[in-house]
Amino acid sequence: NERSDHDTVTAQPNLFVHKAAIATLPISASATVTYVLNGENLGYATATGVVITDTHSPLVTIAADSVMLTVDGHYYTPTVTYDASAQQAVFGLPPNLTPGGAYVLTYTVQVSSTLPSGADAITNTVVIAGREADGDPTDNSTSLALSTQAGADLYVNKTAQPVPAPAIPSGQILYTLQFGNKGSALATAAVLTDQLPAGVTLLSATPPYSYDAGAVSYT
Repeated sequence: NERSDHDTVTAQPNLFVHKAAIATLPISASATVTYVLNGENLGYATATGVVITDTHSPLVTIAADSVMLTVDGHYYTPTVTYDASAQQAVFGLPPNLTPGGAYVLTYTVQVSSTLPSGADAITNTVVIAGREADGDPTDNSTSLALSTQAGADLYVNKTAQPVPAPAIPSGQILYTLQFGNKGSALATAAVLTDQLPAGVTLLSATPPYSYDAGAVSYT
């Protein structure tokens, strides 16, 4: 007795994506981050209509003119669609990805000028897909979390205006201090201290202040 079994094997694409970032950690408010997405078609069939969907943190904004794409070493202009309500950017790859075809997609984001207290990471999730069924969907997505530095960011600027100018013995100097908190959290127990230079005596200052050993302090 003999039996025959005929099976049909259909070749499929197998898209792969990896995501990395070029940034200084921890991420601070108003910083920039460059994301690098790379991968290839590990399958045995061409992938058509390939799109990369990046769901990004609401704390970042993509710089549209920063998007760059190479496929097999050649530069292309991807289509870019933004969905602000879903916090998504969809990148369309113009060429099909043949078996072994590799791509690199980069773009830069601007971090919000304030990071809310408790925001300890900026997380992005990316998914790649084509029109055809994928041979291994387990490597079609990846996430990347970057630690953030949410907290106070104190600053101070000082200017001097001598009267008359330039400063002369027995003359006066008006010092102006500008200070504040550029951070995303409340600064507690902050103290501003200005040590006056030798040969200078305090005449007056905006109250309330304390003065000790040539130093003017505000709390």
